[in-house]
Amino acid sequence: MSAARSFTSDQQRAISTLGCNLLVNAGAGSGKTAVLVERFVHLLAHPEQSGIDSVSQIVAITFTIKAAQEMVKVMATIT
Repeated sequence: MSAARSFTSDQQRAISTLGCNLLVNAGAGSGKTAVLVERFVHLLAHPEQSGIDSVSQIVAITFTIKAAQEMVKVMATIT
């Protein structure tokens, strides 16, 4: 996903931070869903550091059906 989109330094930090839970809070249209999906990919790509080796170990909460559907759609293509 990151190949098609460039991320700000704050977004990149949210994507690449390992070893802790993370809250992403930003305004509408700011790229939260893209950042979260990219973070999921990063977690799965680094199981030795993240402790995550299956998508079933990821919990994500969103407040819109559109964002939830987008996350499910993208995750289905990579798992």
